[in-house]
Amino acid sequence: ILWTTSAAYAREITALFQQCEDFSALKKWLNIKQHLFMVIHVNIRSIRKYWDLFKVLTRDVMVNTDVFVLTETNISEDWWNQFKLEGFNSFWFSRSKRGVEVLWFLLKTRGWSLSEIHLLLTRKLSPLKLKMFASKFFLLACYRPPSQSVRGFLDELKEMLPEVQNRGQFCLVGDLNIDTAKQDKSEVCDYLNILANEGVECVINAPTREEILVDKLVSSSIDHICVRARNTVVMSSVISQKLADHYFIACQFGTIAETRIDSDNKHKIQIIDNNVLDRLISSFDWKSFRESVSEFNVHAKFVELIKSFNDLSKRTVTIKKRRPECVWLNEDVLAAIKEKDVRWARSRRAPTDDELRSQFRVARNRANALLRSLKRQHFKGKFAKARGSSAETWSIVNNLRGSNCRRTVDDVIKRNFGENFTEITERFNSFFVNPINVPQNTSEPEAEIDNNETSAFLFPMNEDDLRSSLFSIKPTRSPGIDGITVGCLQRNFEYIKDVVVFMMNSFMDSGVIPDQLKTAVVRPIFKGGQSKNIENYRPISILPVLGQILEKHIFYIMNNFIEKISLLSSRQYGFVSGSGTQQLLEDVADEIYSAFEGNMFSCAVFLDVSKAFDTVNHELLLKKLWKFGFRAPFHSLLANLLDRRSQVVSVSKVHSTSQFLQAGVPQGSVLSPLLFNIYVNDLESVLYGCRLFQYADDTLLVSRHVDFSKAVNILQSNVVHLMDWYSSNRIKVNPLKTQLICFRNPLKPGFFNVPFCLHSSACKPCFCAPVPWVDSTRYMGLIFEFDMSWNKHMAHVCGALRKVACMMYNMKVFVPFTVKKIIVHALVYSVLRYGVTIHAFCTASWRVKIDSILKGILRSVAYNSTFSSSENLFTDMQMPSLLHLFKETVVLRHFWNDNFKTLHKPARLLRVSPRFNVEKCVTRYGKRLRRSYVSEVFNALPEDIYSITGKAMLKKWLRSNISES
Repeated sequence: ILWTTSAAYAREITALFQQCEDFSALKKWLNIKQHLFMVIHVNIRSIRKYWDLFKVLTRDVMVNTDVFVLTETNISEDWWNQFKLEGFNSFWFSRSKRGVEVLWFLLKTRGWSLSEIHLLLTRKLSPLKLKMFASKFFLLACYRPPSQSVRGFLDELKEMLPEVQNRGQFCLVGDLNIDTAKQDKSEVCDYLNILANEGVECVINAPTREEILVDKLVSSSIDHICVRARNTVVMSSVISQKLADHYFIACQFGTIAETRIDSDNKHKIQIIDNNVLDRLISSFDWKSFRESVSEFNVHAKFVELIKSFNDLSKRTVTIKKRRPECVWLNEDVLAAIKEKDVRWARSRRAPTDDELRSQFRVARNRANALLRSLKRQHFKGKFAKARGSSAETWSIVNNLRGSNCRRTVDDVIKRNFGENFTEITERFNSFFVNPINVPQNTSEPEAEIDNNETSAFLFPMNEDDLRSSLFSIKPTRSPGIDGITVGCLQRNFEYIKDVVVFMMNSFMDSGVIPDQLKTAVVRPIFKGGQSKNIENYRPISILPVLGQILEKHIFYIMNNFIEKISLLSSRQYGFVSGSGTQQLLEDVADEIYSAFEGNMFSCAVFLDVSKAFDTVNHELLLKKLWKFGFRAPFHSLLANLLDRRSQVVSVSKVHSTSQFLQAGVPQGSVLSPLLFNIYVNDLESVLYGCRLFQYADDTLLVSRHVDFSKAVNILQSNVVHLMDWYSSNRIKVNPLKTQLICFRNPLKPGFFNVPFCLHSSACKPCFCAPVPWVDSTRYMGLIFEFDMSWNKHMAHVCGALRKVACMMYNMKVFVPFTVKKIIVHALVYSVLRYGVTIHAFCTASWRVKIDSILKGILRSVAYNSTFSSSENLFTDMQMPSLLHLFKETVVLRHFWNDNFKTLHKPARLLRVSPRFNVEKCVTRYGKRLRRSYVSEVFNALPEDIYSITGKAMLKKWLRSNISES
């Protein structure tokens, strides 16, 4: 077994984590068959006090562990040799006046000896260079006492890591007293950034120390294992058994499992031969078929005919699962690897022979150099062949990342609920169909909606409408219950267009849609949380393609009618043309910042609605559709579309029984978002003195006032009206997931914990539990904090960028420069660009941290290119820093939009004046308002930019002219 196996891609590590109750559970979870190396660490506090307990707790994994690392032993250098483990060699590291701080126990049967261990005692860090399996492994074990400067430690770590950068696998383990659970802290972020820039990833993701302080449980993650190990499965764990006041942490390194495929391991499957299917459809007499059917049976006959063609087109093929490709593994490489193994065996038999050791090193270096060269040539050729095809390029990139085999929906269900798919599908179907009990409020009538005097006209479908609707659907979309695929209709459009147009118009003329077109195949999609909890799965409906075509045509008519006379509320941002999450977030931020500027409190409630799309009442929806202007035949068609809807849940090709839906609009349907927007459109009419922000079913309510108690009272009274409306419209709010926050200047006094209840006016007497106040909440992908500091969100962004930094470090040798730039734009700048006009107002220290990670990523991109020696990567590679990206986004969004720009008109032309007026601000929060920062950004631009007439020219100018600063 080779640590640097020559049969694998240069993938990033596959990291798995699990919290285990004890070492017996750890032993069951770890994959011993693929074991290469395992290390266990604990802060023992006092080895004399806890030594016996340590041996008792670790007895189950003693034979499987290669290295034990104990920190803070609190013994002098004269005492360390009194603590021995049978079968282990022990080594120690001490510091003046502190005794033995790090104590190692190394398994003797591994074959390493004292001459193969190098201690760099000149530093406060203590790395061990371990030889195992003919490969180098660097173990950096350290203890940082709380009294030592964090900054000094980080400087030493930053200086140490490049020394082991390209010398083999690397593992950092120890008690560093840096709490990685608090990634919004400056020192923690800097520590993780230093590791990420060297391709090192922290694999401990749970508290390692818990204690009671002032009757409160305080947890922290200060014991770390951080690794860089290519082509390796890393399984890490926190063992919930205390030694002193710390938990044990463990990490096992293993080989990537490659299943041995027998040459006879084949299986047969049935596929539809598209060539045969297309020939059958093209040769069929569709004109005669059109004349032989009526509007009442055209759908049934058409589906039956296509199904018969599918049956005739089926053929059986034999599938053989192949081994992973290793085309670079030629005879020269195999011979070099064999020579290396022979030299290693001779060197181990005579560990004191320097000549044999030297021969082994020469053979090892030759094999590694040859292997890397051939890999580089192989991937260079693959990327060259994939040039021009983004799909093939990303397939190669994902193969390198090790993420080309993602878990399917069926895999997730199987892992969490077992393999009894018949029972599983019935459980999911019952959960998705069963309505939520909503307390009815009979005392409060539903909100009045003004009747729209204009009525919508249901236009018949023509050939162009069919073409537009059909080809707007992705050809790879899964077929519905009837088995007709999108690709089949698109490829044979010219033959079947007249029949399908006649079919669609017959549905609209009669107002009757076949039940099969209203039957959805539902796939349960995990949305987060506990994966074994059925409530954490969302139903995604797959409708027949013919039903999707009809819904798209209806959607175009309804949407054009609504937009023409502006029927939807301006407070609705979801699924509305010209709006979106970016517009919503900027409006919310302006609302809060303007309150800060006016020295006011902003009380906000983020409402969570339970199964919003699934609880839409059909009767109420049809009433609202009538008042909107969808009347007569249009109303009848929509009523039939909602009536007798049914669904089946599908898992691993097993279908549940069909159940009818008494309420709701299916998620995944084309019409569902628009119908839901119409259903909740009158919500704003019941509110007074509050600002409402809606994105489909996500609802935010904000009240503002100089006095905190009055702001809360305004919000409370409006929430009562809101809950009355929800009750009247059969929608239930989940109080456990609803968030309540008071946005305020941290220097402004007056905030106190006021009880706030989420109830309707019918709640008398009230026994509702108050909604707790929180300091931060996630909304539309951003983490809002009470003081709008963006610390937690920027910590989250840094975490996402660090993952890409580790990936790019491991891939930099094999991926061409142009492809690496594409990866960075897709995985890095997409994360930064979302909400950049809001979170870019974080503190300058966070911008420095983001730019530091970006520079590390760009160094990997520039590796082995003309930019590798560049001192200013942002400018030379035309890749923006965070501040540059902010300016670029503002200019692109507002260059042709004058909503937040007003031309400055001086009374007298005596001196140079700014082009646009900048509103005066009292506080720093006022400068974050669009009416302030947009003008400031544009005033800083040179005059020649205003001669640009195209967006492409503007982007090119921005890349080359806006400086890094």
